[in-house]
Amino acid sequence: MGLNPKNWSFSLINLLVILVLFSNCKKQEGNIEQSQISDTLQVTYLLDSAQKYLTGNISKAESFAKKAMVLSEKIEYPRGIAYSRFMIATIFSDFESYVAESYILESMDLAKQLNDSILLARLYNLIGKIKSYSNESDKSLKYYRMALGIFLRHRQDSLAAGVYNNIGIQYSQLGKDSISKQYYLKAININEKTRNQFWMAVNYLNMGVRLAETNRYDKALQYVKKSLAISETNHYIVLFPYIYNNFYMIYSKGNNQELAAYYAYKALKYSKINKNIYIEYTISIALNRHYESQGKIDSAFHYLKISTVLKDSITTNEKTKEIDLMELKNVYQHEMLLNEIQHEKRLNKYLLIIIILIVLSGLSAILVLLQISRNRKKQLENEILNNEKIFMQRKIEIKTRELASNMIHITNKNQLINKVINTLSESGPFQKEEKDTVYQKVISELNHHRNKNLWEGFDKEFTQVNPDFYKNLLRDIPTLSHNEIRLCAFIKLNMSTKEISEILHIDYYSVFKARTRLRKKMKLTGTDENLIAFISKY
Repeated sequence: MGLNPKNWSFSLINLLVILVLFSNCKKQEGNIEQSQISDTLQVTYLLDSAQKYLTGNISKAESFAKKAMVLSEKIEYPRGIAYSRFMIATIFSDFESYVAESYILESMDLAKQLNDSILLARLYNLIGKIKSYSNESDKSLKYYRMALGIFLRHRQDSLAAGVYNNIGIQYSQLGKDSISKQYYLKAININEKTRNQFWMAVNYLNMGVRLAETNRYDKALQYVKKSLAISETNHYIVLFPYIYNNFYMIYSKGNNQELAAYYAYKALKYSKINKNIYIEYTISIALNRHYESQGKIDSAFHYLKISTVLKDSITTNEKTKEIDLMELKNVYQHEMLLNEIQHEKRLNKYLLIIIILIVLSGLSAILVLLQISRNRKKQLENEILNNEKIFMQRKIEIKTRELASNMIHITNKNQLINKVINTLSESGPFQKEEKDTVYQKVISELNHHRNKNLWEGFDKEFTQVNPDFYKNLLRDIPTLSHNEIRLCAFIKLNMSTKEISEILHIDYYSVFKARTRLRKKMKLTGTDENLIAFISKY
């Protein structure tokens, strides 16, 4: 049995498909679920640590966020991946906006898949800040409002207050202080309702700063004092350097140098406690100028030295931060390059597989078409042979019918001629002498037209139609007589008993008896086999 090209081609395609597809095995339950729970808790811890270092040490913050992302990807924890990327985007947002936006988009896709509206709003808020840094005020406000709408729908009042504060800052930068004030007040109102004292203190402080910048010192003092009162009540020491620094700026601009110096010392004190070298540096410069203006050179020089040391420290920190950011940027770019290479390799792999499949599909199609063509050709050849066979069969049937018809016709004609001859011969002696010549002439003419070689002509034509009939018949039944062979020929021509009796000039019963003897010689007596069917085989 030959190989079917069609089955062969499709088997190859199926094999390739199997090679391309990858099977995903189900993980065992029980221990794995417990492991995943501990892993997700680890992710939460890493994200909290990243948040803790976000304002102090971005290198550590980035390290914790990256670890959280790697672990989340390993355990296939989409929420962890989304929030770790949000955290990394937050780290980059102040320095490398295009890197931050890349992580934001990745986090945003996952947030949408997780249907995490809160994370989506936080991402919108972060985009608003990035747009604000690039002076794209309209886009910044657009994203802030998108974030605000989600927070308000989900009654996330504290987060909404943070967005109100950001919008207030944005309008303040645009010089729209009245609008800015409205948003600050909205933030303060929410924080008062939610009793979020820390953010209330921050909001009051921001309003004080903005009012001081527009020389409205009395109003500015009111808000800064409110911020101080809340901070002292709740011991928000971290805010003290900023609050006292703002008191210093307000009083110094208001020409109250004694109070300005007093709050400068307090700002310097709490800056050291909180290790806030930026405020400490600003206040040291301020005190240096204050004592210079009073002619107190030693004190002025003392704070000049402090400010110089702090400046070096700030410069070192800035360079360290810059180096950290450059390293983060290089790592990110390296990862992106590796991802692009991997993506390109996957594309090339799939492209190669597709090309192979297309080529094999083409070859399969060609093989199938060739097989169809061969089958069609064979079918046509069979149809031609069948048609030729049918044509020859019909030709033989027609010839057989003609032979039988001619035989009957010639026999009938001979019978008629014989009858006339016999009649004239019998009536001859009783006719007058002058009529003898005429009768003799008619008899002579009839004898001339009578077919004396009737059987020779029949055998010749019959043999042309059935060339091996007599030979095969005598081979199997050699005891057949000449008349029995001729009877078999008549039966082969499908002649009836009546027609055979007319040709042989015997009665119907004689033909019947002859057929019975023939069945006996052919050993058909006592069987159900038909004589005509048996003879037709030859």
